[in-house]
Amino acid sequence: MVSAVIFVATSCVSPLTGFAFWETNLAYEGESIYNYLQVKNLSDRTILSTNVLFGVQSVTMKDKGLTGMYYDTALAAPALADNANSALILGMGTGTYARQLKQYYPKMNITGVEIDQKITNLAGEYFDEPRRHPRDHV
Repeated sequence: MVSAVIFVATSCVSPLTGFAFWETNLAYEGESIYNYLQVKNLSDRTILSTNVLFGVQSVTMKDKGLTGMYYDTALAAPALADNANSALILGMGTGTYARQLKQYYPKMNITGVEIDQKITNLAGEYFDEPRRHPRDHV
């Protein structure tokens, strides 16, 4: 019974305080059909998280350098391939990997696919979305 009362009370208050009520100064907080979405604008980067507690799905560095995340490791893939003149990115997010590929492999043709239209919209609004390659939606 006590659990039910607490659940109902927090359910009523949560929309008023935001989903991740412990976070402050968010650039965006909302939901899509697929994800909880949170954009943070930090001094050195802008990040997209689709998880309240932890995790970064996309990042744009304000100084155009490496991210210090797994995207940097993935940049080795084209260098190791025999013929890496194009890339297909499934789960484009806000374009972190595409931006890095364009920076370090400027002649590469890149196609990105993102199923979540709200993430694509956030990419254009809050992130330095790559504009020189097709951006498909499923």
